[in-house]
Amino acid sequence: MLTHLRDPLRALHETRRVLKAGGIVGLGEGDFGTWLWEPSSPLLKRVQEIAIKSYMQLEGSNPFLGRHCRRLLLEAGFSRAEAHGRASSDCAGTLAETRRIAAKATGILADGQFVRAAVDRGWATADELKAMAAEVRAWGERPDAFYALLNCAAVGWV
Repeated sequence: MLTHLRDPLRALHETRRVLKAGGIVGLGEGDFGTWLWEPSSPLLKRVQEIAIKSYMQLEGSNPFLGRHCRRLLLEAGFSRAEAHGRASSDCAGTLAETRRIAAKATGILADGQFVRAAVDRGWATADELKAMAAEVRAWGERPDAFYALLNCAAVGWV
C-alpha cells in the first residue's frame, strides 16, 4: 500500500503515533528495480521501462519503495526496524506460470487507457506496444522463461 501513497513517511508517522508502547508494524512492498524477466530482450526491457514510468507518472507510485522500508520506519520514529527480502507471489518458473504472467502483461499492453496514456506521453507508438505484446506472448511460451520480483519486508517496533 505504501508504494501507492504520495507521502509514505507521513503515513508511517501516523501509524507510529497510534501504536501503543511495544506495538509492531509490518510492511511488504515490491521493488521494480529487482524485476527479472529472462531471457530478456530489448522489447521486454522496453515493457519494464514503460511499466515503471506508468507506476510513477500515471499512478503517482514509487515502484522502488520496497528497498526503503527499513529506513522509512526509522525516520518515522520506530525504535528498531528489520528488513527482509523474498521472491514475490508473481514468481514464474513453469510454463503455466510464465503463460499467466504473459497474459497479465499483454492485457495491460492492450488496455485502451494504458495505450492512450503511453502514446500521448511519447513512451511508445501503438505499433511498438503491439510488438511488445507479441514479444511477451512469445516469451511466455519459452521453456526457459523465468520471472521474479523481489518483495521487501520490514518490521518496526515502537
